[in-house]
Parts: sequence; structure tokens; C-alpha cells
Amino acid sequence: MTTTRIVVAALAALSCSAISAQAEAEAATSAVERFAAARLAESEGRPEAAASELRAVMAHGREPQAKRASQLLTALLARQGRANAAATNTAAARPAPQDPSGGGSPRPDPIQRLILTLDSGASSSPEVKSAVAQLRELDALVVPDLIAALPTLGPFGLNNVLVLLSRRSDPRVADALGQLLAKADPAVVSAIHKRLEGMPRSLAVPLARQLATLDVDVRARASALEVLLGEEREASLARRVATELAQDKSIAARSAVLPLLDGKNQEWVRQILDRLRRDESPSVRARATFAWIGLHPDMTEDEALSLLADIDERELARRVLWLSVKRPRWIRVAAIGARATIAIGNYRDLDDYLDDFEWVAQPAVAAEVLLAMPRNYDGLSSHIAVTIKLLARAGWVLPAEMDRPFCDLSERVSSNWNYFVQLLPDDGEERALALWRERPRARAGLVEAALLYERRPWHRLAAESLIANGGQRNGVTNLLNIDWSGASSEALELLAKFTEKHAADAVRGNYSGAMWQLYSSLSSPPPALILPLIEAGDQRAWIEFVGRDPRGALDWMRAGNSIEDGLERCVDVLPRHGAAEDLPLALRALTTVSLEHNSRRAQQLRVWLTRTCPGDLRILALADPANRKEPDSARVCDMVVRDAVSRVRMADFGAIYARFSILSDYGEELVRALRGQIEPEHAGALVRAIDTERQRELARYTAVEHSHSYDRYLLADLLEFVAMTGSPAGRSAAQRVLIQDDLPESVAAAAARAVVQLTVSDRLGTLKELLGSDRVAVVNAALAAEDIGGKELQKHVTSAVLRLADRLNGIATLMRSLSPTPRVELAQRVLDDAKLRQFSSGVVRSAIDVLAEQRSATYVPFFANALVHPARDVRRLAVIELGNTFDKRAVPPLLEMLKDEDPGNRVKAKECLDQIASYLEELEKWEKRFKDK
Repeated sequence: MTTTRIVVAALAALSCSAISAQAEAEAATSAVERFAAARLAESEGRPEAAASELRAVMAHGREPQAKRASQLLTALLARQGRANAAATNTAAARPAPQDPSGGGSPRPDPIQRLILTLDSGASSSPEVKSAVAQLRELDALVVPDLIAALPTLGPFGLNNVLVLLSRRSDPRVADALGQLLAKADPAVVSAIHKRLEGMPRSLAVPLARQLATLDVDVRARASALEVLLGEEREASLARRVATELAQDKSIAARSAVLPLLDGKNQEWVRQILDRLRRDESPSVRARATFAWIGLHPDMTEDEALSLLADIDERELARRVLWLSVKRPRWIRVAAIGARATIAIGNYRDLDDYLDDFEWVAQPAVAAEVLLAMPRNYDGLSSHIAVTIKLLARAGWVLPAEMDRPFCDLSERVSSNWNYFVQLLPDDGEERALALWRERPRARAGLVEAALLYERRPWHRLAAESLIANGGQRNGVTNLLNIDWSGASSEALELLAKFTEKHAADAVRGNYSGAMWQLYSSLSSPPPALILPLIEAGDQRAWIEFVGRDPRGALDWMRAGNSIEDGLERCVDVLPRHGAAEDLPLALRALTTVSLEHNSRRAQQLRVWLTRTCPGDLRILALADPANRKEPDSARVCDMVVRDAVSRVRMADFGAIYARFSILSDYGEELVRALRGQIEPEHAGALVRAIDTERQRELARYTAVEHSHSYDRYLLADLLEFVAMTGSPAGRSAAQRVLIQDDLPESVAAAAARAVVQLTVSDRLGTLKELLGSDRVAVVNAALAAEDIGGKELQKHVTSAVLRLADRLNGIATLMRSLSPTPRVELAQRVLDDAKLRQFSSGVVRSAIDVLAEQRSATYVPFFANALVHPARDVRRLAVIELGNTFDKRAVPPLLEMLKDEDPGNRVKAKECLDQIASYLEELEKWEKRFKDK
């Protein structure tokens, strides 16, 4: 009986143990489910439901789950701003940590407090910002604590901790985030995928790879795909993810993959895009089609138009504008986009259509688009006006059937009629007159644009406008002062009627002068133009009429007569009636007649010369002081020569070069004028000039007596010109200059640059040869070559820099051309050279800057070497970078700098020593604090 009882008791105990284990497992499972439910409830904006779930775990769960639930509840209450309730829950849940010294007082844990603050709210709150800043100062020291806290954090805490962890290339961070991500918690997935783009590749790639294998939402997979596309080793996975997204039933998935594939020119990308071009979704189909066009740079506009034929109007309005970057001359495509934009009423994009496409490529299409622009949107006015101006500048002529629509358009977008008039042909006076007669309110603007600004020879329009004006002074003078030469007999008859009717008004209104000047300007003016003025009492009109035969006066002076009054008269007559054959007469007048440079007569003559004889080499003779017989006209002659020099032609280079001895004061204008005309066919003349100039004495370039001296060497400019031709003969000429030792540095530099620019084959050998030169200018030219950073030239570059470091101004540009490793090696060689004291400060500073970029204490000895340099700014830079190493080895050289002769350097050395000391003290404190962790 006793035995039976023992057996029954044992079986009951075993049964109870089994039931207890099962209950414990169920409780643990229930706690996990409630934790997930709490997180989901908070993410959905139901904090009370989340708190209820956590309290249930605290009440019924085992101690570890209850403790974790208490921590999560405290963080939840803090995020809601219920600080008192959070503190009460924390006090009730766990005892305060005790002071290890035995005093029994609570020991604060600042790092946990800061992490708890991260879980209390958004990153924009001041408390969270302060906590993030403090934890960031601790850098890698708090990484373990942040990783340990990840599983217990709410949405705010998770996002705020990711701010601190997501930019660290730390395997621990990658493992922790990977483990957290493996649970596929939507909140975790969302928080991590949003930060993938800003993560270092070592962290982003494994997380993206993991995301790609999880069942997550479209945005997360798209973020993962964006990272994987940048990694060649992940090409197959990227292709799989992209294909899955492209085949997904969700429009959001198919839309998400398209911008990531844009510009990727792999075959599998083409296959995906080709499939999506036929997608049922208008937006997906449109985006894929435009991406397809972008992958085919050789596609014609007609082919593109056929592809766009079935694209939805709204999609065209949104996306055609993208093509303006690479296809700005697809005007027919631009037109369908603009029309679609107008159709949907999105007028704000129309200014971009007008600004970004080159409408001058197809003016007829452009005109139709301009006429289709909405009338009720003022924001387009300036853009339409500019487009019209560009069409006119390109030489497009407005068809007659578009006169009235474009006239309406001009009135609508601007009060300035210049744009419209520019589109009319020179023989479009009848069309302009028709519009002038139809639109009385627009007459003034049309006449001003056509006759005063565009200077169209539309004399009938001017005459009819004068008659319609009624003799009022306002505007009459301007119309009388236009160029009436070539006016038709019909126009002159209308003008004579105006003169006859308003002669008295002209004399009283002081615009009779404009009338007789007009009369004098015509080749065969009818007397009716001036006789009414004479009858109205204008004596000057009589004088003009008496001296009406300026052609005869010019013929007389052309015969060589040198009566002074005649030459003065010539100065007055030439601007109005002279022709190109009158240039010798004008030159004779300039050298013998006294002219103030700011007088009206001088300005008129100067303008006439510029207009009638631009760049005529005979004018250059005035540059010789010996040819200026009248001292008072010297300033005018100088301005005339300067105008002529600025318009010389490269075709006359031989004659110009022969006159260079008298043109030295105009060298800058001469070089500027010729530079824009250099063509390959000019190489021969330039080479001959270089060889000639190379043999001449250089004294005439430096011994300049004039105030406007030409302080550059002609030979340097010739070398620059010959380099522009791209001729092998130019390279040979430049090499011949290089071997001549007695030339100035600027000439040597120009020759070296020409050699570099003109060398196509054996560039490596050429650059090596130039780098071996002892002339700083030559080496500088080689160091400035675009391909100087090649591995084959590294040794030669280093040798050249060290050899000429005492004469080089600096090597910052060279350093930027080198790859990282050669750059650091060159900087080390400079700072470790025995001749460092003799190196230029610019070279040493560049070397210090390169090593400073490495942020490594390895370079302390090199910075210390720079402390011996005689330049105080170099020493100061070295002191600063020694301080920035925070290394104990920097202390002895900095102590020596406390004795530097420069007070500023001594102060800076003391600051750097304080900086290192503070760092070492802080390091010791924190190492001691975390020693037992």
C-alpha cells in the first residue's frame, strides 16, 4: 500500500512538472506575442493599447519578460510626455543600483539615461538632440551599449539610435542590425531601409542583401535594390530583385523599380524596360518608355515620336521636359509635351519648356507652340519674348500668314515690339504698314521698334508716321534722324508733304536741324525737302542748301588739295557721305586737323571709320607718333587705332606682324582680336613668326616708354596661338624655343605649354623630358598636364618637385591630380628631405595639407620636420597639425616651439599642448571608467 502511494505521488509530481514546463513555454510565447502587439499598437498611434499589452506581461510573465516589459512601458510613457508616470513605473519595477563603495546610495548610469532619453521622443526634441550629441562625443565607446539596447527600443529610440550607428563601418553594428532585421518587424524594416542610402557600403550592402531576401514592403526592397545596383558583386541579386519588382502585381512596385534602373545600360535592364514599356499602368508605361529612350542615344526624333504615340497626355506633360537635358533639339517631341502641359492646365512648367529646349532648331514648330500658349497666364511673357528673340537671331523669317497671330502674341507678352519686328524680313515694309494701319493703338511701339531699334529701312512707314503725328515735336526728331538713304521716291514725296505742312512748327520747335540734316544725308534729295524751311526763316537751312554738293567737295579734296578749311569740312562730311575709298582723306584730316577727343566731330569720324573701314591696315599707320602732325589730335588717333586693332583679321597676320614695332602699345587689344580667329591653316605663318621672333633681341619688349605699355612678350602669345592650331609644325617650333636659354620665363612657360598641348604620340617621353628641365616654368607646364598623375610618371614628378622645390610657388594643383597613395608619398618625401629649409613655403604647406587629410598620428615626425622651415606660416601650420594628431609624440616638438621667435607660433604651440593634454586626460578617465565593463 505504501509502495502504491509512492508511485502515485511520483507520477503526480512528474505530471505537474510537465504541466509547469508547458505553462512556462506558453507564457514565454505569450510574452513575445504581446511585445510584438505592443510595438504594432504604438506604431499605429494606439499608445494605451500598447501600454495594456506591456502591463499584462508585467503581471503574468516570468521575471525576465516582466523586467523587459517594465523597461518598454517606462520608455512608452516617457515618449508620451508622462514623465511622472514613467518615473513611478521605473521605481516600482526595479531597485535603484547601489554605490559599489557600500554607501547604499543610488549610482547613476549616464549612458543608460541618455539611451532612455533617445527612446523618449522624436529626434527634433531638444532633449533627444542633446542626448545624441553627448553620445556622439563618446564615439565608439558607446557602440556596445547602443547595440545592447536595440531590442528594447520603441520606434523613437530605434530611429534615434540608428542616427548614431548607421554611419559606422563596424562589423558589430552590421551583425546587430542584421539580427534585428531578421525578425522582419515592419517598424525595424522601415527604420533601417530609410537609412540605407546614408550608410557606409560595408554596412549598407549586407543589410540590403538581407532585405532583398525578406518578405518586406516595396519601399524596403527598392531601397535594397538601390544599394545593390552599386555593387558589381551583387549584380545577380540586384537583377533578381529588379525582375521581381518589375513583375510584381503592385503598380507601386513597378513604379519603384523604374527610377533605379534609369541610366543603367545592362542587357537585363533593357529587357525589363522593354517589358514595362507595354505595362497596363499609364505611369509605369510612360516612365519605362522615357527610360528606354535614355538608353538609346542614337535614337532619332521620329523613332521617339512613334514610341510616345500611346503615352498618356498627363504623363507626356510630366516627362517630356526631362529630355531637354540630352535631347534639347527634339523640338517636335517638345511640342507634344508642351501641348499636353497646356491641355492639363499645368502652366507653371511651360517656362521650362521654352527655356530648356533649343527651339531655333525647328522654328516653324516653335512658332506653332508659341501661338498655342495660354493667354491667361502672365508668367510666360518674358519666356515667350526671349524665345521669339532667339528665333529672330537664328535668322528665321515669319511667314506672312502668321503676321496677325504673332502681332497679337507680341501685344500680349510685351509692350516691346522689337521681338516681332525682328522676325519680319528686310523687305517686309508692306506687311508692317498693313499692321500699322490696322492697329492705331500699337503704332508708336511698332514704329519705334522697326525704325529706331531694329533700324529697318522702311521709309514709307516713317513718313506716314510723321504725317500721322501731326507735327508734334515728341517723336518727330527721332524719325527724322533715322537713315533715310535709299528712300524711295514715294517715301520722299510723303516726307516733302510733311515738311511743307510743318516747316513753321519745325523752326519754332527746334527740330528744323533734323530736317536739313536729313536733307543733307540724301544722295539726290528733292528741293521740296528744304525749301519750306528756308521760307520759314531758317538761315542754317540756306547754308546747307548752298553747300548742298558734298560729293563735289569730297572729289575736290580727294584730288589732293590741302586747304585747311577744306579738311575741316571733310571731317564734317565724311561721317555722312564718305565711303571706303575716302579713307586716305580721313587719315590726312586726322593727322593735320586739330580735334578734341571728346568733340562731336571726333566721335562722328571715329564711328564712321569703325563702320566703314573695320580693321583696315592703313589706319594702323596712325600708331606711329611720327605720322601725327597735329598734337591736339593725338588722343583721337590713339582711339581710332585702338578701334582698328580690335577688328584686325588673322588673314592679315603677315602685314600686322611687320608693323608690330609701332603697335606695342596696343598689344593686348591685338592679341585679343587675333585669339578668336586662330585656325589650323594659320600654323605656317605663326611658325615663321616664332622662328623670326626667336632670333630678335628682347629688349624692345621691356624698355617701354609709353604709359599704355605692352608688358607681355609677343613670342609667348605666338606660342599660345600656334598651340591652338594643333599643328605638328607648331610643336617643332615650340621645341626650338625651349632649347634657347636666354629667353624669359614667361616665354619658356608658353613654349612648354605648347609642346604639352601639341604632343599626341609619346606624351610619356615628352612629359618626362619636360619634368627633367631645370627651368621652373617648363616643369610647371608639365606638372599642369591633365595626365601627369599616371603611375609611369610618379618617379619623375617626385624628382622634379624635390629638385625645384625651392623655386616652385606651390604644388596644390599637382597634388589634386595625383591618386591618394602617390600624393601621400610625395608629401612624405618633401617633408623628409634634407633640403626642407630651402623649399618654398607653398610647396611645404601643400605637403603638410596632404598628410593632414590622412588624420593619422603616423605623420607626427613629418610635421615635426617642418618646424625648422624659416617661414613662420609654415611652422604655424605644422604646429596646428601636430596638435590635431592628439599623440604624445607630438609633445616634444611642440615644447620646442614654445621658444619660437614668432609670438603667434608660441601661442599656438601652447594651445596645441593644452589640446593634447585635455585629450589624454579625458582618454585616461574614460578608459578607467570602462575598464570593468
